[in-house]
Parts: sequence; C-alpha cells; structure tokens
Amino acid sequence: MMMHLPLKTSHIHLNLHAVSGRHGRAAENLSIWFLKNHHFQILERNFNAYIGEVDIIAAKQQNNFLFIHFIEVKAHFSKNRLPPQNAVTRSKQKKIVSAAHYWILKHRFMKAVYCFDIIAIQKNNHRIPRIRFFKNAFVPRQDFGW
Repeated sequence: MMMHLPLKTSHIHLNLHAVSGRHGRAAENLSIWFLKNHHFQILERNFNAYIGEVDIIAAKQQNNFLFIHFIEVKAHFSKNRLPPQNAVTRSKQKKIVSAAHYWILKHRFMKAVYCFDIIAIQKNNHRIPRIRFFKNAFVPRQDFGW
C-alpha cells in the first residue's frame, strides 16, 4: 500500500546535488525528516547485522498497538531510471528481513506489529524531491517463522 502524505516543505534545506557518495546519506536524512513529520520515532539508523542491513528502524503507536517499521530507503537523482522502489529485489528483501529478525531478538520487541516499508525518493528536474512511502511494501516469507 502506497501512502502519499502532504509535505511541509518550507524548512527543507538539503543539498541533493552532492557528490554521488553522499546521495544515500542525503536521502536517509530526508527520509528521517519525513518520518518525524509524520509522528514516527526513530529507533535506529543503518542497523547492520552480518546477514543484512536496515536503513531506518522507526516506531509508531497507533490504536494501542506498537508498530515497528523496518524501512529501506532508495533514491534516484537522474531522469532516465526505473522507480527507486524497484531496486528492492527479493534478495535484498531477504537480507532486510534477516537483519530485522536479529534486531527484534536483540531488543526484545516481541509484542509489536512489524512492517517492512520502502521510502522512494526521486529528484529529476524539480527543485523539491518526490517522496513516496510504501507501507508494507513486502511481507516476510513463512520460512522465517513469522
């Protein structure tokens, strides 16, 4: 399910024309700004386990449930590319889920609802990047025991 949320753009001052190596960091910064503006609490950033990595781990309380979101950030800064969310392959999803499982066991967040989301950022010739939040972008396969 894709969610388009209104942005408050008056306070964005990010240099998205930075050197290629910094695009990922700028995209993650923009994603964190986006999440905070939509009442997410950032729990961890760039969680790295030997089996995979999760770009952002965030939490949100809704209707007496704690939702833990494992978020992959993908960004494209040129015009002739597929949508960034298409870069999250099944192989990448498996690595994210494995890292998330390790994080859950390590932090003992067993009584929560887990979501695997994608934030896709695209910047073509427009001044303001387009942010798309894909909530529940993929679901772990049963072989992970979930």
